[in-house]
Amino acid sequence: MWDFIVYLGESAICLAALFILYKATMSYETLHRLNRVVLLGVVVLAAVLPLCEIKIVEEVEFLPLADVGGDVAMASVVEDVAFDYVALLKSLAVAVFCLGVVFMAVRLAMSQLSVWRMTRSGTRSELGEGVMLTVVDKLATPFSWFGNVVVAKGDAEQNLDLILEHELAHVRLRHSWDVLAVDIALCVWWFNPALWLLRRELQSLHEFQADDAVLSRGVDAKTYQLLLIKRAVGARLHSVANCLNHSNLKNRITMMCKKTSSRWSAAKLLLVLPLVALSLAATATTVYVPKEQNKGNENFVETQIVTADEEQPYIKVQQMPTFQGGDLNTFRNWVQAQLKYPAEAKEKGIQGRVIFSFGVEKDGSLSSFDALQSPDKLLVDEVERVFKLSPKWEPGKQNGEVVRVKYTVPIYFML
Repeated sequence: MWDFIVYLGESAICLAALFILYKATMSYETLHRLNRVVLLGVVVLAAVLPLCEIKIVEEVEFLPLADVGGDVAMASVVEDVAFDYVALLKSLAVAVFCLGVVFMAVRLAMSQLSVWRMTRSGTRSELGEGVMLTVVDKLATPFSWFGNVVVAKGDAEQNLDLILEHELAHVRLRHSWDVLAVDIALCVWWFNPALWLLRRELQSLHEFQADDAVLSRGVDAKTYQLLLIKRAVGARLHSVANCLNHSNLKNRITMMCKKTSSRWSAAKLLLVLPLVALSLAATATTVYVPKEQNKGNENFVETQIVTADEEQPYIKVQQMPTFQGGDLNTFRNWVQAQLKYPAEAKEKGIQGRVIFSFGVEKDGSLSSFDALQSPDKLLVDEVERVFKLSPKWEPGKQNGEVVRVKYTVPIYFML
């Protein structure tokens, strides 16, 4: 769960950066359809970018483990602390996050239910195209919600034509789906202020689109703007619905009077490419691999222990042993899960590094356990106990033949 919260934090940063870029470049343009796609795309892109991880492979000179004391092979750390404050803070963060998700989910469900009840609380009639008109006794401002338009009885008697033109534009453009999608995202990213601002920006954009749709049908602009001013005295009823006076009145009238933006204005969206590249670079990881030596010589043996006994193990072979389908790092994780800090060593305050060598036999079993360095035998005994519990490995091969391979690894015990 903590990894998921970290991901949400990374996506929140991406969303904030993308939204700031949108506000600086596109929010004042009259390309409302494009801006709507951009805002919804920003949410999707912010959710996807942290999942895109670039791995940079860098070759390094290989050194036999025996030459470097095994420090590059494996590092298992066993910590014993009186109280883990970091774990406590993580647990609290997870708890707060879960409470926020539950609260937002309940809030969204209650809001949707409230609007649904409102659409069925008055006199209903069909407008055509699957749209239902509901006339109620009292309502601060008309609104639309999916295939429903709700108006007050007074509005229905005075300005019904203009109100219906506006609200039906919301219905035809399916604006309620946009709001619902962002509200669902807010159930997860409820802590992200950028998403709340994006939601408000999206609703303003919906109003711009609806205003354009009304004016494009030949409605007199001054008459329509006068209606907006009259309706501006009303209060918002439901944030999940599209209301006639939902966004800032001054911005709406300004946008109506604004000259249509050139299509070349959309080229400013190309600025998102450096931002995406920066995000990918920030999350990129470097993987270090041994540099291939004597490439093309299949019979090359890199390092072998020189003794009179031909059965002595190799340090590196063409096909290294594998543990449960993985490499030495997989074995390291398994060892980490099995190790227990010896109680006696803990009482005496013994800690430090154990350099331990072992061999992977031809049948995949481990043998030849030897402690090359250790602060105390108590730690060596614990390491040997765990290594003896190891499941069998897939043995290494040299020139197609199964061979013995020796490893030298460090294990750290820390109090």
